[in-house]
Amino acid sequence: MGALPWSNERFDRVLSWFTSFGYFDDAENRRVLREAHRVLRPGGRFLVENNNLVELLPRWLPAVVTERDGNFTIAAGVPSPA
Repeated sequence: MGALPWSNERFDRVLSWFTSFGYFDDAENRRVLREAHRVLRPGGRFLVENNNLVELLPRWLPAVVTERDGNFTIAAGVPSPA
């Protein structure tokens, strides 16, 4: 998310959708949180949506190979279907 281009107190809600938070070191994660707080109006809400690792890891496969018409694709790090 990084530096947001909007003015202070512009939004009622800020969403961090599908694993766009938590990839950075602690200092950068704090900066992301400060930016979300900066653009929120007083009383605004910040929602962070993340994968549930307890649910995801048991289904995680190192790679998925798909064959279609004699052609193969390999997708590395794709969770298996439930």
